[in-house]
Amino acid sequence: MAFFSASNSLLASATRQGDLTVRSVADGQGPDGDEVPSETLLMRAQLQLPPGAEANSGSSPLVSLAWHPTTPQILAAGAAGGVNIFEVPTTPPAEQPPALVGPGIQYVLPTSGRSNAAVTAVAFSPAGDLLVAADSAGSVHVWWLEGDGEEGEAPMLSWQPFSSSNAAAGAAAVASVQVLHQADDGSSVVVTGDARNATLKLWSLPPAAALNGANPACLQAVQFVSSAHGPSDVFCHAVVQRELQLVVLANTVRKQVYTLHYSLSSGAAASPASAAAVFDYAAFWGVKQPILSLATGLEAVEPQAAPGAGASQQLLLYTVQTDAIQQYFVNPALCSSSVREAEEEEDTQPQVDLAPADQASAAAAASSRRVKDGSRRC
Repeated sequence: MAFFSASNSLLASATRQGDLTVRSVADGQGPDGDEVPSETLLMRAQLQLPPGAEANSGSSPLVSLAWHPTTPQILAAGAAGGVNIFEVPTTPPAEQPPALVGPGIQYVLPTSGRSNAAVTAVAFSPAGDLLVAADSAGSVHVWWLEGDGEEGEAPMLSWQPFSSSNAAAGAAAVASVQVLHQADDGSSVVVTGDARNATLKLWSLPPAAALNGANPACLQAVQFVSSAHGPSDVFCHAVVQRELQLVVLANTVRKQVYTLHYSLSSGAAASPASAAAVFDYAAFWGVKQPILSLATGLEAVEPQAAPGAGASQQLLLYTVQTDAIQQYFVNPALCSSSVREAEEEEDTQPQVDLAPADQASAAAAASSRRVKDGSRRC
Protein backbone atom coordinates (compact mmCIF):
# COMPACT_ATOMS: atom_id res chain seq x y z
CA MET A 1 0.00 0.00 0.00
CA ALA A 2 1.08 3.62 -0.49
CA PHE A 3 -0.12 6.98 0.81
CA PHE A 4 0.44 9.96 -1.47
CA SER A 5 1.89 11.88 1.48
CA ALA A 6 1.48 12.27 5.23
CA SER A 7 -0.83 15.26 4.67
CA ASN A 8 -2.83 13.73 1.82
CA SER A 9 -5.74 11.36 2.25
CA LEU A 10 -5.20 9.24 -0.88
CA LEU A 11 -4.39 5.60 -0.17
CA ALA A 12 -3.56 3.11 -2.94
CA SER A 13 -3.46 -0.61 -2.20
CA ALA A 14 -3.18 -3.83 -4.17
CA THR A 15 -3.87 -7.46 -3.28
CA ARG A 16 -1.84 -10.52 -4.25
CA GLN A 17 -4.61 -11.25 -6.76
CA GLY A 18 -3.91 -7.98 -8.62
CA ASP A 19 -6.91 -5.98 -7.36
CA LEU A 20 -5.88 -2.31 -7.26
CA THR A 21 -7.97 0.23 -5.34
CA VAL A 22 -7.55 3.91 -4.50
CA ARG A 23 -9.45 5.39 -1.56
CA SER A 24 -9.83 8.80 -0.01
CA VAL A 25 -9.44 8.30 3.74
CA ALA A 26 -10.65 10.86 6.28
CA ASP A 27 -11.46 11.14 9.97
CA GLY A 28 -15.12 10.44 10.68
CA GLN A 29 -17.41 10.02 13.64
CA GLY A 30 -19.11 6.86 14.82
CA PRO A 31 -22.65 6.58 16.23
CA ASP A 32 -21.30 7.04 19.77
CA GLY A 33 -19.26 10.09 18.85
CA ASP A 34 -16.04 8.12 18.66
CA GLU A 35 -13.47 9.03 16.05
CA VAL A 36 -13.49 6.45 13.27
CA PRO A 37 -11.91 6.56 9.82
CA SER A 38 -14.17 6.96 6.82
CA GLU A 39 -13.24 6.10 3.27
CA THR A 40 -14.52 6.71 -0.24
CA LEU A 41 -13.59 4.45 -3.13
CA LEU A 42 -12.19 6.50 -6.03
CA MET A 43 -10.83 3.91 -8.46
CA ARG A 44 -10.61 0.17 -9.11
CA ALA A 45 -8.44 -1.72 -11.57
CA GLN A 46 -7.36 -5.30 -12.26
CA LEU A 47 -3.64 -5.74 -12.86
CA GLN A 48 -2.04 -8.53 -14.83
CA LEU A 49 0.14 -10.70 -12.61
CA PRO A 50 3.24 -12.71 -13.54
CA PRO A 51 2.59 -16.28 -14.76
CA GLY A 52 2.02 -18.63 -11.82
CA ALA A 53 1.92 -15.76 -9.33
CA GLU A 54 -1.17 -16.95 -7.46
CA ALA A 55 0.46 -20.32 -6.79
CA ASN A 56 3.57 -18.63 -5.41
CA SER A 57 3.26 -18.16 -1.66
CA GLY A 58 6.44 -16.08 -1.33
CA SER A 59 6.46 -12.99 0.86
CA SER A 60 7.54 -10.56 -1.86
CA PRO A 61 4.74 -8.32 -3.13
CA LEU A 62 3.41 -9.03 -6.62
CA VAL A 63 2.42 -5.40 -7.22
CA SER A 64 4.51 -2.31 -6.47
CA LEU A 65 2.99 1.17 -6.20
CA ALA A 66 4.36 4.71 -6.42
CA TRP A 67 2.64 8.10 -6.43
CA HIS A 68 3.91 10.93 -8.61
CA PRO A 69 5.70 13.28 -6.16
CA THR A 70 3.81 16.44 -7.14
CA THR A 71 0.65 15.28 -8.91
CA PRO A 72 -1.71 13.26 -6.69
CA GLN A 73 -3.75 12.13 -9.68
CA ILE A 74 -0.87 10.07 -11.14
CA LEU A 75 -0.25 6.56 -9.77
CA ALA A 76 2.26 4.02 -11.10
CA ALA A 77 1.57 0.33 -10.55
CA GLY A 78 4.24 -2.20 -11.46
CA ALA A 79 3.10 -5.76 -12.14
CA ALA A 80 3.94 -8.57 -14.55
CA GLY A 81 5.91 -7.21 -17.51
CA GLY A 82 5.46 -3.47 -17.18
CA VAL A 83 4.47 -0.33 -15.33
CA ASN A 84 0.90 0.94 -15.60
CA ILE A 85 0.22 4.67 -15.18
CA PHE A 86 -3.25 5.49 -13.86
CA GLU A 87 -5.00 8.85 -13.61
CA VAL A 88 -6.97 8.82 -10.37
CA PRO A 89 -10.24 10.82 -10.36
CA THR A 90 -10.32 13.81 -8.02
CA THR A 91 -13.97 13.27 -7.04
CA PRO A 92 -15.79 10.02 -6.21
CA PRO A 93 -17.56 8.46 -9.21
CA ALA A 94 -21.35 8.45 -9.07
CA GLU A 95 -21.31 4.68 -9.48
CA GLN A 96 -20.24 2.85 -6.31
CA PRO A 97 -18.28 0.69 -6.38
CA PRO A 98 -16.63 2.26 -9.44
CA ALA A 99 -16.29 0.27 -12.64
CA LEU A 100 -12.90 -1.23 -13.39
CA VAL A 101 -10.60 1.09 -15.35
CA GLY A 102 -7.53 0.51 -17.46
CA PRO A 103 -4.21 2.37 -17.32
CA GLY A 104 -3.73 5.51 -19.37
CA ILE A 105 -0.14 4.63 -20.33
CA GLN A 106 1.91 1.44 -20.10
CA TYR A 107 5.69 1.21 -20.05
CA VAL A 108 6.77 -2.30 -20.99
CA LEU A 109 9.94 -4.07 -19.84
CA PRO A 110 12.40 -5.08 -22.57
CA THR A 111 11.56 -8.63 -23.66
CA SER A 112 14.72 -9.77 -25.45
CA GLY A 113 15.60 -13.16 -23.92
CA ARG A 114 13.59 -12.46 -20.74
CA SER A 115 9.93 -12.84 -21.56
CA ASN A 116 8.96 -13.80 -17.99
CA ALA A 117 10.57 -10.83 -16.22
CA ALA A 118 8.18 -9.04 -13.87
CA VAL A 119 8.34 -5.64 -12.19
CA THR A 120 9.43 -5.92 -8.55
CA ALA A 121 9.69 -2.22 -7.58
CA VAL A 122 8.78 1.14 -9.09
CA ALA A 123 9.59 4.75 -8.17
CA PHE A 124 9.45 8.32 -9.46
CA SER A 125 12.33 10.76 -9.15
CA PRO A 126 11.80 13.71 -6.74
CA ALA A 127 11.14 16.02 -9.70
CA GLY A 128 8.74 13.53 -11.27
CA ASP A 129 10.57 13.47 -14.61
CA LEU A 130 12.01 9.94 -14.27
CA LEU A 131 10.23 6.62 -13.82
CA VAL A 132 12.43 3.82 -12.46
CA ALA A 133 11.50 0.13 -12.31
CA ALA A 134 13.34 -2.96 -11.07
CA ASP A 135 12.55 -6.46 -12.30
CA SER A 136 12.77 -10.12 -11.37
CA ALA A 137 15.55 -10.77 -13.90
CA GLY A 138 18.00 -8.51 -12.06
CA SER A 139 17.70 -5.31 -14.11
CA VAL A 140 16.75 -1.70 -13.42
CA HIS A 141 15.13 0.45 -16.13
CA VAL A 142 14.74 4.23 -16.41
CA TRP A 143 12.23 6.15 -18.56
CA TRP A 144 12.32 9.91 -19.11
CA LEU A 145 8.73 11.09 -18.81
CA GLU A 146 9.30 14.60 -20.16
CA GLY A 147 11.07 13.58 -23.34
CA ASP A 148 9.39 12.26 -26.48
CA GLY A 149 8.23 9.18 -24.61
CA GLU A 150 5.21 7.28 -25.86
CA GLU A 151 3.36 4.29 -24.54
CA GLY A 152 5.34 1.07 -24.81
CA GLU A 153 8.65 2.75 -25.63
CA ALA A 154 11.91 1.14 -24.52
CA PRO A 155 13.59 2.59 -21.43
CA MET A 156 16.38 5.08 -22.02
CA LEU A 157 18.66 3.20 -19.64
CA SER A 158 18.81 -0.40 -18.37
CA TRP A 159 21.50 -2.09 -16.28
CA GLN A 160 22.06 -4.97 -13.85
CA PRO A 161 23.14 -3.51 -10.49
CA PHE A 162 24.47 -6.74 -8.97
CA SER A 163 25.83 -8.78 -11.87
CA SER A 164 29.37 -7.36 -11.75
CA SER A 165 30.05 -8.26 -8.11
CA ASN A 166 28.32 -11.65 -8.08
CA ALA A 167 27.52 -13.63 -11.21
CA ALA A 168 24.71 -15.52 -9.51
CA ALA A 169 23.12 -12.28 -8.29
CA GLY A 170 22.74 -11.07 -11.87
CA ALA A 171 19.97 -13.60 -12.43
CA ALA A 172 18.17 -12.78 -9.17
CA ALA A 173 15.53 -10.14 -8.66
CA VAL A 174 16.25 -6.57 -7.70
CA ALA A 175 13.88 -6.17 -4.74
CA SER A 176 13.94 -2.40 -4.32
CA VAL A 177 14.83 0.79 -6.17
CA GLN A 178 14.42 4.44 -5.20
CA VAL A 179 15.70 7.81 -6.41
CA LEU A 180 17.22 9.47 -3.35
CA HIS A 181 18.19 12.84 -4.81
CA GLN A 182 18.35 14.98 -7.94
CA ALA A 183 21.01 17.68 -8.32
CA ASP A 184 20.70 21.07 -10.00
CA ASP A 185 22.04 19.69 -13.28
CA GLY A 186 19.39 16.92 -13.35
CA SER A 187 21.73 14.08 -12.39
CA SER A 188 20.43 11.73 -9.72
CA VAL A 189 21.37 9.22 -7.03
CA VAL A 190 19.59 5.85 -7.06
CA VAL A 191 19.67 3.12 -4.42
CA THR A 192 19.07 -0.52 -5.40
CA GLY A 193 18.58 -3.59 -3.21
CA ASP A 194 19.31 -7.19 -4.17
CA ALA A 195 16.74 -9.99 -3.96
CA ARG A 196 16.83 -10.00 -0.14
CA ASN A 197 17.70 -6.32 0.35
CA ALA A 198 20.81 -7.65 2.09
CA THR A 199 23.07 -5.66 -0.24
CA LEU A 200 22.34 -2.04 -1.13
CA LYS A 201 24.16 -0.03 -3.77
CA LEU A 202 24.23 3.70 -4.48
CA TRP A 203 24.41 4.76 -8.14
CA SER A 204 25.00 8.08 -9.86
CA LEU A 205 22.98 8.66 -13.05
CA PRO A 206 23.55 11.48 -15.56
CA PRO A 207 20.87 14.08 -16.41
CA ALA A 208 17.81 12.73 -18.22
CA ALA A 209 18.84 13.97 -21.66
CA ALA A 210 22.12 12.00 -21.38
CA LEU A 211 20.65 8.72 -20.09
CA ASN A 212 20.56 6.95 -23.45
CA GLY A 213 23.58 4.64 -23.57
CA ALA A 214 25.02 5.93 -20.29
CA ASN A 215 26.90 3.79 -17.78
CA PRO A 216 25.68 4.30 -14.20
CA ALA A 217 28.53 4.86 -11.74
CA CYS A 218 28.45 2.79 -8.55
CA LEU A 219 29.21 5.04 -5.59
CA GLN A 220 29.04 2.58 -2.69
CA ALA A 221 27.86 -0.88 -1.65
CA VAL A 222 26.73 -1.92 1.84
CA GLN A 223 26.00 -5.54 2.80
CA PHE A 224 24.21 -6.85 5.90
CA VAL A 225 25.61 -10.21 7.04
CA SER A 226 24.79 -12.18 10.18
CA SER A 227 27.85 -13.41 12.06
CA ALA A 228 26.00 -16.66 12.77
CA HIS A 229 24.39 -17.54 9.45
CA GLY A 230 25.70 -15.08 6.87
CA PRO A 231 23.36 -13.51 4.27
CA SER A 232 20.64 -16.14 4.85
CA ASP A 233 19.77 -14.33 8.10
CA VAL A 234 18.77 -11.20 6.18
CA PHE A 235 15.50 -10.62 4.32
CA CYS A 236 14.50 -6.96 4.47
CA HIS A 237 11.64 -4.73 3.45
CA ALA A 238 13.11 -1.36 2.45
CA VAL A 239 11.64 2.15 2.33
CA VAL A 240 13.23 5.58 1.92
CA GLN A 241 12.60 8.62 4.13
CA ARG A 242 14.06 11.48 2.06
CA GLU A 243 13.39 14.23 4.60
CA LEU A 244 15.71 12.54 7.12
CA GLN A 245 18.04 11.09 4.46
CA LEU A 246 17.42 7.56 5.70
CA VAL A 247 16.93 4.14 4.18
CA VAL A 248 14.84 2.11 6.64
CA LEU A 249 14.94 -1.69 6.48
CA ALA A 250 12.95 -4.27 8.43
CA ASN A 251 14.69 -7.65 8.64
CA THR A 252 11.93 -10.25 8.84
CA VAL A 253 14.31 -13.10 9.68
CA ARG A 254 16.10 -11.45 12.61
CA LYS A 255 13.19 -9.32 13.90
CA GLN A 256 15.27 -6.17 13.55
CA VAL A 257 14.92 -2.67 12.12
CA TYR A 258 17.94 -1.01 10.47
CA THR A 259 18.44 2.60 9.44
CA LEU A 260 21.12 3.69 6.99
CA HIS A 261 21.80 7.43 6.92
CA TYR A 262 23.14 8.89 3.69
CA SER A 263 24.89 12.23 3.15
CA LEU A 264 24.53 14.13 -0.09
CA SER A 265 27.59 15.60 -1.74
CA SER A 266 28.69 17.12 -5.02
CA GLY A 267 30.19 15.01 -7.75
CA ALA A 268 33.68 14.89 -9.18
CA ALA A 269 35.69 18.06 -9.75
CA ALA A 270 34.90 17.92 -13.47
CA SER A 271 31.18 18.12 -12.69
CA PRO A 272 30.73 19.56 -9.18
CA ALA A 273 26.98 20.08 -9.68
CA SER A 274 26.37 16.36 -10.25
CA ALA A 275 24.54 14.27 -7.66
CA ALA A 276 26.51 12.06 -5.30
CA ALA A 277 25.84 10.42 -1.94
CA VAL A 278 27.41 8.10 0.60
CA PHE A 279 26.06 5.94 3.41
CA ASP A 280 27.77 7.16 6.59
CA TYR A 281 25.90 5.72 9.59
CA ALA A 282 23.95 2.60 10.49
CA ALA A 283 21.76 1.88 13.52
CA PHE A 284 19.56 -1.06 14.44
CA TRP A 285 16.87 -2.08 16.92
CA GLY A 286 15.11 -5.28 17.94
CA VAL A 287 11.34 -5.78 17.71
CA LYS A 288 9.17 -8.45 19.33
CA GLN A 289 7.64 -9.87 16.14
CA PRO A 290 8.77 -10.09 12.50
CA ILE A 291 7.74 -7.11 10.36
CA LEU A 292 5.90 -8.23 7.22
CA SER A 293 5.20 -4.78 5.75
CA LEU A 294 6.66 -1.34 6.43
CA ALA A 295 5.91 2.32 5.72
CA THR A 296 7.30 5.50 7.25
CA GLY A 297 6.13 8.97 8.16
CA LEU A 298 7.11 11.99 10.24
CA GLU A 299 5.30 13.27 13.31
CA ALA A 300 5.87 15.98 15.92
CA VAL A 301 5.97 14.31 19.36
CA GLU A 302 6.17 15.91 22.80
CA PRO A 303 8.62 14.00 25.03
CA GLN A 304 6.93 12.19 27.91
CA ALA A 305 9.81 12.98 30.27
CA ALA A 306 9.50 16.74 29.73
CA PRO A 307 5.91 17.81 29.02
CA GLY A 308 5.66 21.33 27.66
CA ALA A 309 9.25 21.32 26.43
CA GLY A 310 8.06 21.43 22.84
CA ALA A 311 7.54 18.76 20.24
CA SER A 312 10.36 17.29 18.20
CA GLN A 313 10.18 15.60 14.83
CA GLN A 314 10.15 11.81 15.09
CA LEU A 315 10.40 9.04 12.52
CA LEU A 316 7.17 7.05 12.58
CA LEU A 317 7.17 3.42 11.44
CA TYR A 318 3.88 1.86 10.35
CA THR A 319 4.31 -1.93 10.52
CA VAL A 320 2.27 -5.04 9.86
CA GLN A 321 3.60 -7.83 12.08
CA THR A 322 2.63 -11.47 12.49
CA ASP A 323 0.12 -10.86 15.31
CA ALA A 324 -0.34 -7.09 15.35
CA ILE A 325 -0.33 -3.82 13.46
CA GLN A 326 2.06 -1.51 15.31
CA GLN A 327 3.37 2.03 15.11
CA TYR A 328 6.86 2.83 16.40
CA PHE A 329 8.56 6.16 17.03
CA VAL A 330 12.30 6.46 16.39
CA ASN A 331 14.34 9.49 17.44
CA PRO A 332 16.20 10.69 14.32
CA ALA A 333 19.12 11.70 16.56
CA LEU A 334 19.88 7.98 16.96
CA CYS A 335 20.19 7.51 13.20
CA SER A 336 22.89 10.01 12.25
CA SER A 337 26.56 10.35 13.15
CA SER A 338 26.30 14.15 13.06
CA VAL A 339 24.30 14.05 16.30
CA ARG A 340 26.48 11.41 17.97
CA GLU A 341 29.99 12.61 17.17
CA ALA A 342 31.35 11.63 20.57
CA GLU A 343 30.30 7.99 20.31
CA GLU A 344 33.34 5.87 19.47
CA GLU A 345 32.21 2.37 20.44
CA GLU A 346 30.95 0.41 17.47
CA ASP A 347 30.40 -3.08 18.81
CA THR A 348 29.77 -2.52 22.52
CA GLN A 349 26.49 -0.63 22.32
CA PRO A 350 23.66 -2.81 23.70
CA GLN A 351 20.89 -3.75 21.31
CA VAL A 352 17.49 -2.71 22.68
CA ASP A 353 13.93 -3.47 21.79
CA LEU A 354 12.03 -0.78 19.93
CA ALA A 355 8.93 0.15 21.92
CA PRO A 356 5.56 0.56 20.17
CA ALA A 357 4.35 4.14 19.79
CA ASP A 358 1.56 3.69 22.32
CA GLN A 359 4.03 2.55 25.00
CA ALA A 360 7.03 4.86 24.60
CA SER A 361 8.24 7.58 22.29
CA ALA A 362 11.49 5.84 21.37
CA ALA A 363 14.20 3.57 22.67
CA ALA A 364 16.88 5.41 24.61
CA ALA A 365 19.81 3.75 22.88
CA ALA A 366 20.56 1.62 19.87
CA SER A 367 23.29 -0.48 18.40
CA SER A 368 25.07 1.68 15.85
CA ARG A 369 28.21 2.10 13.84
CA ARG A 370 29.77 4.35 11.28
CA VAL A 371 29.74 2.87 7.79
CA LYS A 372 33.38 2.14 7.10
CA ASP A 373 35.24 3.13 3.95
CA GLY A 374 35.61 -0.53 3.03
CA SER A 375 31.90 -0.68 2.25
CA ARG A 376 32.41 1.61 -0.73
CA ARG A 377 33.68 -1.16 -2.99
CA CYS A 378 31.09 -1.99 -5.65
